Parts: sequence; structure tokens; C-alpha cells
Amino acid sequence: MEDNVMVRTALLPLVLPYTRSELPAWGRMMALVGGAIDQGWPSTPLVRTRYKWTPYSVWLNLADMHERIVYFCGRHYDLGPQLALRNVLRPGDTFVDIGANIGLMTLLAAHAVGPTGVVYAFEPNPDCCERIRLHVTRNGLTQVHVHPVGLSDQDAMLSLTRETGSSVHGSFAPPPDEATVTARYAVPVRRGDDLLGRAPINRPMVIKIDVEGFECRTLRGLGATIERHTPIVLAEVVAGHLARAGSTVAELFDLMHGFGYTGCAIAIVRRWMRYRLHLVPVTTAETMPPAATDVLWTPANRP
Repeated sequence: MEDNVMVRTALLPLVLPYTRSELPAWGRMMALVGGAIDQGWPSTPLVRTRYKWTPYSVWLNLADMHERIVYFCGRHYDLGPQLALRNVLRPGDTFVDIGANIGLMTLLAAHAVGPTGVVYAFEPNPDCCERIRLHVTRNGLTQVHVHPVGLSDQDAMLSLTRETGSSVHGSFAPPPDEATVTARYAVPVRRGDDLLGRAPINRPMVIKIDVEGFECRTLRGLGATIERHTPIVLAEVVAGHLARAGSTVAELFDLMHGFGYTGCAIAIVRRWMRYRLHLVPVTTAETMPPAATDVLWTPANRP
């Protein structure tokens, strides 16, 4: 074990420039130095690195697989939503990050909207909130406002569970196996309309929702906000997550259609050394591409 750590330490300065450039087979290079396994990676101290596409720094727990991917490639592993946000956000916009996790999308949006814009980050996991605040403070992001709550269709106190596989991911949905639960938190959830109705809003607005299956309840609590501001909505759509929370993909589609929105599934096309955003129109749950997990929703009357 100690020998492996020494080898990894020696190889990292050679491997990181390659993986952070996302050159061909960068994932194999990450695996070469043990990046694909948790063993031997320390949880403390947090490691600082620059976040791709921004001038900001992030502080990462390398014992967490998801954060380790960020360390190796310089960005959040879920590429499609980031490319979508980079395409739709402009200086002065309002961005609402629902399910902000440790704030990586928040940082990307803060750079895109700039000091004249505003970012509202909602995250009920106290460990994640602590990290978001660290990122906001260390990077001097006065345009970011952190709210340590979840969003739903009614005010309540709910149990947020964290399962094996990540130190920061959590869900309000019942865990499939109690043996996988590593932590529980009693956290507040609020109606988004109540919180955003009192907040200064610059238009246009973009809302991102990634709440591990709780998307339908979150959307029901945002009806007035959606009607008033007609935001672009970027929502995760994963059938398994929705089912755990008692919802379905069809229910989410019905909600968005009821708001007067049309959707495009987010896909990625790689051409040469560059990734490009590819939007696939979807009208029903059955038309979702099998590999798609995110949908970009826009008002039907928007050009």
C-alpha cells in the first residue's frame, strides 16, 4: 500500500496535465495511478485545484470517487448539463441551483452570470453546504447566495440519507438497502415559490434541478415562479431515482407540459478533441434516448 502511494505521488505530476486536457483515454491514465479505486486516497486535507472554464478554485475530498474525477479532469463528471449552462447563461442572468451538492455548477454559473448576475444555491446536506460556503468565500463570489434547505411542494422536515459510494450525495427517497446508509440528517424543505418570491430576480432566469428523484415535488413548489419568469429549466430525469421517490418520468413530463414547456434531451457528441452539445427533442417519456439523463426545458412560445 505504502509503495503504491509513493508511485502514485511520483506519477501524478505527469498524469494530471494529460487527464485535465481530456486527451484520448484520459480515464485509463487516471486508473493507471489508482484513481478508479478509493483505497489509499486521503479524505483530509481537502486538495485545491482550479475548476475548468472558470478562474475559480475548488477544494476536493480525494477519498470520494466523484470528487476524484473532478480532480483528474478539472470539471464535474456530468458534462452535458455544464455545456448546456455555458450555452444559455449570460452576464446579468439569474441562476437557481437546486441540489447544488458541493457547488460545482454554482461556480460555473457564477462565472457565466458575472458580478451583475445572481446565483441562488439550494442544498440541504450540511456537509455539502459547508463546502459551497468555502468555495463562495475563498473565491469572493458576492453574487452567490447559499440556502441550506431542500425545495419541495410543502414546508416540512425530511430525512436525508447518504449511502455508500459518496461522502456528499444524498437523497430524500427511501434507501433500497438500509445497510448502505452511512449517514442521516433531519433537514428542512421549503416551497421554492415562497423563497424565490421574495428574492431579487434578474431576467432571464435559468433553473437547474438535480435532486435524486425529488424533481416532481420540487417543480410543484415552483409553479408561480415558472409562470412569472418563464425560466429555462434544466432537470435531471432518471427513471430509477424518480421511482424511488414515488414519481415517474411520465409525471415529470406532464408537469412540464402543463407549464407550457417543450423538452430536449441532452446528449454529447465528440468531434476530434472537442465535446459538443447535442439536443434531441423529446415529447413523452417513451421518446427519451436510453442513455439520456437530463432534459433542457424551454417555454413552447420562446423562439
